[in-house]
Amino acid sequence: MIEQNILQPGQSIKPEVTKDASKTMIKDLYSLNCDSIKELNGYDDKNYIVSVTSVTDNAYIEKISESGYVLKILNSLDSKNPCFIEAQTSLLIFLNENNVHCPKPVKNKYGQYFYTKKLQSGYHIIRLLEFIPGKLLHEIPVSNNLSFEIGIFVGKLDKILQGFDNPVYQSHSSIWMLNSVPRLKEFTFAIKEDNKLQVFLNIINNYEEKVLKNYDKFRKGLIHGDINEQNLIVDGNSDTGWFVSAIIDFGDSHYSCYLFEIAIAMTYIMLTTKTLESGGFVLAGYLQNVKLSDLELSLLKICIEARLTQSLMLGAYSFLKDPENHYILTTAREGWNLLERLRSKPDEELLKTWRNVLDIY
Repeated sequence: MIEQNILQPGQSIKPEVTKDASKTMIKDLYSLNCDSIKELNGYDDKNYIVSVTSVTDNAYIEKISESGYVLKILNSLDSKNPCFIEAQTSLLIFLNENNVHCPKPVKNKYGQYFYTKKLQSGYHIIRLLEFIPGKLLHEIPVSNNLSFEIGIFVGKLDKILQGFDNPVYQSHSSIWMLNSVPRLKEFTFAIKEDNKLQVFLNIINNYEEKVLKNYDKFRKGLIHGDINEQNLIVDGNSDTGWFVSAIIDFGDSHYSCYLFEIAIAMTYIMLTTKTLESGGFVLAGYLQNVKLSDLELSLLKICIEARLTQSLMLGAYSFLKDPENHYILTTAREGWNLLERLRSKPDEELLKTWRNVLDIY
């Protein structure tokens, strides 16, 4: 039986829409007069940063956001699950109320936080969020101290998320969850190099045996699910130092293991810094607020390898479907190199490297 909310091989889910059509949506749905619109990087969704001059007929917008807005046109797969988008909206409101700087949802002129519209590519949910200005993490050099601060930020976020509850999150699933790693075997046709495919399959099998069979032993809660260099906004400067000021893109948030949350964060920071040691600083920061067992710590390496496999395989598949979208290959540029370096390090040796960092704190 096909799971309707999990990407299936062969599916094309990205919205087909032009900038002009998007400007019209902003006017028709939000009564906002658009001054400029620019497409942002995106995977399966269409995202635009929008500046507006005025609002004409929307009682739900008391004041125009000076920094602008982000128009999100969701892919056709996620658009089939409006209950999850509603839960995600509630989550963003909850986080803003708890002093976590993240995008604020904006109501359309009908008093709704999202609207489903038929486009050439199918039915797509349309949302508007207030844009958060600032530098993305990938735009600055990431020091060990900043890596530690990122870990602290993510740990604090996960503790705050413990205060939010919505039953929709308990049943939500997607191909990007680490629970879904076994399903990557359905996308092997996208990998054209046999040596890489064999590495990926070995990692998937190893992950199933070591991690998923122990899933019930791990601490769980609501997690962001995609902590990376494109989703963290920083403030400061090179002289006084940088700090995380905001977090965006909760589209992959779900109920799962804290082990997975920190493994994903470590993956992308190591990709950014190109050092294995930096993962230890992220971990050290995270452990200030969220504790992990010795078993969970011992499985970090295979979880990181699984995330890289997930990103590389799904990236290759998505690039087959959308060869003009070079953003998809962001991880591919460094991902394979990091994966080879991880696999060349014995498990105990790598864990010792990270534990040496933990001892500093």
